[in-house]
Amino acid sequence: MSVSNAQRPLMRSIGRALPQNYYLQEVISAALWNEWGGNDDNRSRFERIHRSVGVRGRHLALPIAGSSSLRG
Repeated sequence: MSVSNAQRPLMRSIGRALPQNYYLQEVISAALWNEWGGNDDNRSRFERIHRSVGVRGRHLALPIAGSSSLRG
């Protein structure tokens, strides 16, 4: 059974959508460090790893301020 052109799905346009919650990587790293409560001996290693990722910022689905309420 063949499908006529009138019955085939047609893509008319495409686009992209990103969440409005954009944060610089430094802000995300600081929030993670504060949440985890690591000791100062490991902080320089943690920051070096986060800088080496090469990401300037990220779009998050939720604001950073509300993310700590998601812990179970």
